[in-house]
Amino acid sequence: MIIFGLISLLVLHLLILTHLQFTSWPEMFSYPYLLNNGFSLYKDIALPYQPLLMLILSVVYKIFGYNLLTLQIFAWMLILLSDILIFLISKKILGFKLSNLAPVLLMVLITPIASGNTLWFDLATIPFILLAFLASLYNKFLFMGFFFAAAFYIKQQTGLAILFLSIYFLFSKRFKDLFGFILGFLALSLLVLAYIIYNGIFQDYLFWTILVPLYWYPKLPGYASLPSPSQLITTTLIFLPGLVLAIKDLKKSQENMKVIFISFLGLFLVAFPRFEYFRVQPAFAAFFVLAAYVFKKEHIKIVLLPFLLAIVILVRGNIKTFNLPARFYGPEEMKLAEGINKEAKPGDKIYLIGVPSIEYILTNHLPAKPWVDIYVWYLEIEGLQEKIIKGLDLEKPQVVFWKTPIPGNWYDLGTYQPKMIVEYIRNNYQKTGNLNEDIEIWKRRD
Repeated sequence: MIIFGLISLLVLHLLILTHLQFTSWPEMFSYPYLLNNGFSLYKDIALPYQPLLMLILSVVYKIFGYNLLTLQIFAWMLILLSDILIFLISKKILGFKLSNLAPVLLMVLITPIASGNTLWFDLATIPFILLAFLASLYNKFLFMGFFFAAAFYIKQQTGLAILFLSIYFLFSKRFKDLFGFILGFLALSLLVLAYIIYNGIFQDYLFWTILVPLYWYPKLPGYASLPSPSQLITTTLIFLPGLVLAIKDLKKSQENMKVIFISFLGLFLVAFPRFEYFRVQPAFAAFFVLAAYVFKKEHIKIVLLPFLLAIVILVRGNIKTFNLPARFYGPEEMKLAEGINKEAKPGDKIYLIGVPSIEYILTNHLPAKPWVDIYVWYLEIEGLQEKIIKGLDLEKPQVVFWKTPIPGNWYDLGTYQPKMIVEYIRNNYQKTGNLNEDIEIWKRRD
């Protein structure tokens, strides 16, 4: 009965995912595509995240090809795996009961409509975080550290949860557990370090994964993004009742519950400097695991109404996205790719300004090295535009496709224009026409 219920929830989750609009972030294609075409991570590709997901995707695309279905299946497999892991964790906490399905049900009902039908770095960390929780329940802290390291080397913001856990183990005098946790973390860290040193990208890796997020992001406009009133209300409805119950029971709770609670705090806090629901996905997963500890029968009335209200708000925000083509990989992008291929010869390098980087993949063209996406929080870093101009001058892309900026603050997405690069294009390229009403065609003079 319980296994049938789990299978039913997995099928329901898959049905919801296949009928909601899938967000195909261009970076989930462009980073692995460039990596597979002779570009080095960090040195030739501006990647402000850890390398593990991109290395995995580069292998996946080599085997199955660069197409939307490959990305969707990969993402949905990770999502359903997370459901199964939540069930196994709940089973370990509660025993083999029908209530094991409650945390999975919350995952199925809330996460898809909270921007959870996609693949992004945050979502890819979830199975590893859940594997770490499962290892902790069996007191396998070496494996817990290893799986948290895997999450960290997908997205470094997971490091706050790792820091909180290390401090907790230290101050609660769980030195043996702390040693195993750190040892497991270091085991994978050495493998990643070996990859970085072997590829000669150590300084570039430190720049993009440490210096840029910690030093440059806070200095540049347009990066921070606080939740909207609707997002704040929805987040409060989902999390507040459960957190009140968790805090109330924390002193007398099991050690494993404290580990999950502390992990949740770290995962929750890092979602806020640049808030979007898809960045809250790891916190959702940790919270629903926590629910197995704190949600009892007598709590149903306390938590049910806020959850239902949150679901209603989220559904209203998603109602227009049912059965729509994937974002960034739909008919519009395909039509644009056809136009680009009419203007650029096979094998020519091209350069895109304001045009999504998915077009490199759809047209089978490459940019010059180094490649940096057109975002203010990258290109206003001191000295970076000069590096890009050197690459443009050396490799001489034949055609530039330049999207007309939209009105807005100079640093906004779709508005931002990097001044030095713009000046270089105007001096070395000539406008020859328009691809459509928004995109200009500029061809190299020499």
